Amino acid sequence: MRHSLVLVFPLALGVPACTCALDKEATPCTRWAGGCPDGGGDSDADTDMDTDTDSDTDSDTDTDSGPCEIDADCPGQVCDAGDCVDCRDEGDATDPGCEAAAPHCDEDTRTCLVCGSDDDCADPAAARCGKGGASCDPCDAPDQCAHLSLDLCDDGTCVECTVGNESPCGANSCDPATNTCTLTPRASVETCEGCVADSECVADHRCIPMEFAGVARPGGYCLEDAGGGCANPYRVPVNRTSLSGAPATDYCGINEDLTTCEAVLDLAADAGCAVDDDCGAEGLNDGRCETVNLAANRCTYSCSIALECPVVAPCDPDYCGG
Repeated sequence: MRHSLVLVFPLALGVPACTCALDKEATPCTRWAGGCPDGGGDSDADTDMDTDTDSDTDSDTDTDSGPCEIDADCPGQVCDAGDCVDCRDEGDATDPGCEAAAPHCDEDTRTCLVCGSDDDCADPAAARCGKGGASCDPCDAPDQCAHLSLDLCDDGTCVECTVGNESPCGANSCDPATNTCTLTPRASVETCEGCVADSECVADHRCIPMEFAGVARPGGYCLEDAGGGCANPYRVPVNRTSLSGAPATDYCGINEDLTTCEAVLDLAADAGCAVDDDCGAEGLNDGRCETVNLAANRCTYSCSIALECPVVAPCDPDYCGG
């Protein structure tokens, strides 16, 4: 049995070792420069010592800028630093901008938002910028109303005042229909005078909606609670909820089928007249120009019974003071 001796020679520069065989029957080393040291190996071994010195020095300095170069590469969007985005910058004059429904460009995500802060929400009923700027939502704290110059958050809506908090109005009342301050001082409106809030009326009175001939009148009128008794000419019970939300109860009212508070007050003020239209509410035919207690051309109104008229101007025959 013959034995073969195999020599392993490492190549320079990190090239894997070459295996040479002293025994001619062993696999020769065909890549060892100059053949194997003992002459073994393939006599056709590559003895070319040349090395490839042609190295590619052309370095590609271009970097991938993303899927776009110009806006036309981004249908429905814009190109920003190689990326297709909804918007570039809210203040960029070349930016086509976000749609009106979502007009704010988020600088970090370059997406269009409904709002970036509470300041972008102008509707008092939706004054808070919701999470992520996706929508303007109802307020849940008073400070979310400051950008609207409103002091209170009432059931999700920013308001100037409420029935329960009229302090922002100073000495004046708060209109419950609009939650805004009026120019009317609280507790200053007398019986049958016009009002918009209970707080405007004098003591024991509330602001009550009224009618004439079955048609609702605008606003309300201060009427006294009937619990303490009623006096002429306010002896006709009126049972309604007040404009400020006080529960319905009886108030000392007038005959709404025949007249109005305006006509009743004209008689009380001894107002003069030339024709019926000079008396009562304008255009309603709720007052009359008659001789009252022997005085000609005085304002009065129709009546059905004595308690509907002042004691000093009794119902005779069908109007007060006839």
